[in-house]
Amino acid sequence: MGTGTVRRVSTDPFAPATELSPEQRFDRVSVDDEGVHPPGDDELWSESWYLDVADPSAGVAAYVRLGLYPNLGVAWYWACLVGEGRPLVTVIDHDIALPRRGLEIRTEGLWCDYNVETPLDHVSVGVEAFAGLPTRICRPIGITPEDLERVLDFAIARIGHQFI
Repeated sequence: MGTGTVRRVSTDPFAPATELSPEQRFDRVSVDDEGVHPPGDDELWSESWYLDVADPSAGVAAYVRLGLYPNLGVAWYWACLVGEGRPLVTVIDHDIALPRRGLEIRTEGLWCDYNVETPLDHVSVGVEAFAGLPTRICRPIGITPEDLERVLDFAIARIGHQFI
C-alpha cells in the first residue's frame, strides 16, 4: 500500500461477507492461521478452533471447540446442541489422541472433522458421537427449518433409549 492509501478493515469476525472480503475482516490473521501451528516450548501451549452457530428461527444453537495440546500429546473436544424447550446435548472429551491428519479426531466413541472450506470465511464441521446409542450430527446443507425441527425432535425423543 502506498502513502495515503486507506485499507478498510474490520476486526469484527461477524462482519457480513457482502460488505467486506474475508481478507479485510481480520486485520492480523492470515489464511495460514487456519491450520495447525508449530507448538511453543511451554508444556501447556495450546491452540483451539471455536465455532458458534445459531438459528433463531428454529430456536437452536450449537457450540464446537477443538483444542490441541501437542506438548501433552492430547486434544480436547466439546460439542453442545441447545434448543428452546429441549434437553442439552453435549459431547465432552479431554483425553483424545492428537489428530493424525488435519483436524480430524477419531476415537472409539467420537469422530469429528473441522474443515476449512474457504479460509477466514467458511468452515464445516462433522460430528458423530456414541454414548451407548449411535448418534450422528453432520453437515446438513440446504435443510429446511421444518426438516431440521423433525430431525431434532426425532433425535431428542430417543435420548436414553436402549440399543438392542
